[in-house]
Amino acid sequence: MWRNNRGFTLIELLIAIFILMFGMMALLYTISVAMSANQQNVIRDEAVSVAAQQMSIIKSTPYTQLTTGENVIIGLSTGSPLSREFRNTAVGYTVTTKIRTVTTDTLSVQVLVTWSLRGRPYQHSVTSMVSRGV
Repeated sequence: MWRNNRGFTLIELLIAIFILMFGMMALLYTISVAMSANQQNVIRDEAVSVAAQQMSIIKSTPYTQLTTGENVIIGLSTGSPLSREFRNTAVGYTVTTKIRTVTTDTLSVQVLVTWSLRGRPYQHSVTSMVSRGV
């Protein structure tokens, strides 16, 4: 049986509110970090898609039309930013294509996609070999 029916004191109530406040702040911070990581993954997935699209265009180009060098213009506008928007954040992707001779019948193709998010630079690179059809 309870003998003290006075309830909570003001100090106990303030301590309970203080503990709940810290718990809620930690939960809000966790949600913020999760949303930021999710946004980074969506932006990185788009960069992978842009690189794959450019590589697909290069692989479908006849071997005789491929020229070696940096910033080779095939398919997507090489060197100029491609703008995409994700959750009210505009991201500019820059595509750089490098084609190098490996042997007389083989070329090395590298597609580099770079972007910046919250002041930090990121990049994704795809490399493949293209050979002359014998």
